[in-house]
Amino acid sequence: MRKATAALLCVAVCGFAITGVALAGLPGKKFAQETASGDYAIATAAGNVDDPVRIYVRVKSRPSQSVSGAWTVVCSRGFGSGSKSGEIHGTTPLTRTLKLPMGNPDSCTASANAQLGDGGFVKVQLSATH
Repeated sequence: MRKATAALLCVAVCGFAITGVALAGLPGKKFAQETASGDYAIATAAGNVDDPVRIYVRVKSRPSQSVSGAWTVVCSRGFGSGSKSGEIHGTTPLTRTLKLPMGNPDSCTASANAQLGDGGFVKVQLSATH
C-alpha cells in the first residue's frame, strides 16, 4: 500500500511540475514574431490565424523591464467582421489574452507592439489555440 501511495504521489507531483513548465511558455501555436533592440526599442508582430479560440501576446525582454504597447484583432465569420483593440502594460516577461470581437471566427488578423521602458532587446510573439 505504501508503494502505491508513493507512486501516486510521484505521479501527482510530476504532473504539476510538467504543467507548470507548459504554462510558463507561450500558450498555443505561434503565428507571428518580431524583435527589436536599442534604446526604447519597439517591436511589432502581425499575422493571420484560422479558426482561433484564443489569441495571446507574449512580450519578453533582456533585461527584464517595463514595457507598454497596443494590440488589435480583426476577425471575420461568414460575411460579418469585427475588431477589438487595447493596450499592453507591465513588466516582462508578460503574456496577455487578446479579446476576440466575436465567438468562433473563421479567421483573424492580429497585431501587437511593445516598447521598452529603457534600452535592450524586446521580442513580441502572437499565438493562438484552436
